[in-house]
Formats: sequence, structure tokens, C-alpha cells
Amino acid sequence: MAVTLSLFAMPLAGLWASGQSQSVAISGLVPLTDASFYYSDSLRIITGQTISDFSAMRPFFPGFLSFLMSITDRNFMFSLAIITLIAAITIYFSVREIQRTHGAETAVFLLVILFLYFRHHSGTSLSETLGVPIGMLGIGLIWRGMEKNSQYLAIFGLFVIAFSLNIRPGAMFTLPFILLWLGWVFKKTNEHISIKVLFLGIIVILASFALNSFFIRLLAGPSGTAFSNFSWALYGLASGGKSYTYIFEKHPEVFLLQNPEQSQAIYRLAFDLIIHSPALFIKGILYGWSMFFSDTVYGAFSFLGGENAVINTITRWIIYTLCILGILKWSLKPDDPFSGLVIMATFGVLASVPFVPPTDAYRVRLYAASIGILVFYPVWDSPHCKPHQNRSICPVQPEVSRVK
Repeated sequence: MAVTLSLFAMPLAGLWASGQSQSVAISGLVPLTDASFYYSDSLRIITGQTISDFSAMRPFFPGFLSFLMSITDRNFMFSLAIITLIAAITIYFSVREIQRTHGAETAVFLLVILFLYFRHHSGTSLSETLGVPIGMLGIGLIWRGMEKNSQYLAIFGLFVIAFSLNIRPGAMFTLPFILLWLGWVFKKTNEHISIKVLFLGIIVILASFALNSFFIRLLAGPSGTAFSNFSWALYGLASGGKSYTYIFEKHPEVFLLQNPEQSQAIYRLAFDLIIHSPALFIKGILYGWSMFFSDTVYGAFSFLGGENAVINTITRWIIYTLCILGILKWSLKPDDPFSGLVIMATFGVLASVPFVPPTDAYRVRLYAASIGILVFYPVWDSPHCKPHQNRSICPVQPEVSRVK
């Protein structure tokens, strides 16, 4: 844990020491663009004011940031340090669950790749800094639930993943795919799928979104709308894969509308475009997938890179190759429940790609809550235990006494 905490602390310390300006921060600290909205709205919450419509789309993060700012006497740097500490501890314990079933080598490789993703957002007041660890925590809880054959723990992990997708909206389709897999894993002998698990899973998913709506009503004004910018992305998709800002270029009159009327108007325009020009919609879907698997700043592993373009390309294609090997390894052992979980969750990510266009943000920033799923493939290894029906999937082996 000491090594992990030091590892996650280094990018934060380096950012503050260098004073490097980024697209979301000036001199390594002063927030810009999206980060500035979260920061200013956290201060509004402290003073009892309503948050902006931007933060109302995902109110959990500014709400949590306002809590940290309150307990640190509005010390922004200390608050960011606490978020980094939470991320390091959460990811560490989640990765330890993978170590229990797949060994230290797999766990260390997974930890390093997660760190390489998180370092790009370390020290910024972006929702990704909280979405990554909470999403990984949900995966770790499901992993432990499958290992101990505890359906309630696994369902709680599903709730945490749904919660992370409300913190940092992204690949929403992972939720039904993971739920279906849990229903199959925890089915009884005479069942094809566990209806109980499906029912409880739907309840906890809906509860996470209901909690998000409650926070919007609590913190935002009447125009606050959850995920309102999804309508922008949908119109860009329907237009053949254009940017999420394309709606304002094509129909600048929507600027005059407030939410929820603005989102409703954009949805109508998007659906009309899909109905009358389905070829553009298909083109947008194919474009999203092509960029997701490309060697660009929008690719699935674009966060693995530095200043050397040649090394970046070699690294990413090696990772893609390891992903293919991971899929092949799963195909040879399709009865492994852990591999099945990763495969099903990945289907959810791929199904979400057209609706969460990679080109709308660099380095798959929009997939922060689901990045723990993507990084499993290049690190995949055979489990160190065998599945058992109606009992612990990975039972603890009894200690063997040693004779001196």
C-alpha cells in the first residue's frame, strides 16, 4: 500500500512543483473549463446557492468536492490531495481482489495501467478523479461477491458501478450486461437465470439514478437536468459522427432555450434526423467504433503514451495484441465466471461507444467509470482457483503445516 500511495502521489506533487498549465488547469492548480464549473459550484453549495446547469448534469462530484472544501476550510489543494488519496486506497483494495483469484503479476499489471490512466486527471477538479476509483470499487465488490458466492455483495457492487456512472456518465450499457451475467452466475440448479438477482439488480440501478435525481432537485435550480448533454452527443451521432457541439452550429436557435426544453428540442431533432437519414446514423456508429480502436488520442488505450510518438504507437499496439490474446484465453475457458464478467461488461462498453463518442474527449476521458473493465484484457491470466457450484467460487485453501 505504501508503494501504491507513493505512486499516485507523484503525479500530483509533480504537477504542483512544475506549475504546468493544461487544458483544464492554469499553473497546475487554477481550474479551467469543466473543472472550473465544479470548483465554483462546490463553493456555491457551501454558501447555500444553487449550482449551475452544467454541474446539475452530474451533481455528485461538486457535492462531494464541497464537502471536502468544507472540512479543509476551503483549501483546494488539500481537497485534491484527499481525492487522490481516496483513489489510491480504493484502487489498491480493488486490485487486491483480483490478486486473490489471478495472482500478483496480473494485479500489479492492472494497477500500473489504472495508474497510467488516472495520472492524466490527477490534481484536477474533474469528475473523472472520483469516477475512476468508485467504478473500480464496484468491480472489486462484484469480484469478491463472485468469489464468496455472495449475491448480495455482488448486487451492492452493481449499485456502486451504477453510482460511478452517475458521478462520471459514460458506458451505461455495461449495467444491463453485468446484471445479466450476475443473474446467470448466481442461478440455481433448476434455473436458467436468477430472477431474484435480476429483480434486485434492477432495483439498485434505479435507486442510483433516483439518488442522482434527488441531488439535482436538492442542489440545482428548476432548469437542472440530468445528463442533458447526452442529447448533444446523440445529435452528433445522428449527423454521421459529428462533434457534440454540432447541434449548436446547425441549430443555433436552441441556445435560446433552457433545460429541460432545450434537451427535449434536441432529442426531437436527433430522432427526426435518424428517421429520415438512417445512413448518417449508421455512419456515425461505425465512425465511433473506428476511432475507439485507432492509434490516436481517441483510442481505447490512448492514455498510454508520452512525448515519443514511436514508443506510443509500439506500446498501444502491444496492448491491443495482449487484448486479443486475453480474448483467446477466455474462449478456451468459457466456463470461467470472472472471464465471463469481463467479456459481458466489455460488450456493454462496445455497445455504448456510439452513444459516448470517443472523439468528444481525448484519452477516453468519458470512460473513466468503466476504465477498470477495459484494462482487464491486456493483463488477463487464468484464475488460480476453480469454479464451484453453490459455494465459494475460489475457496480458501487450508494452510499446510510445515515441519522444521
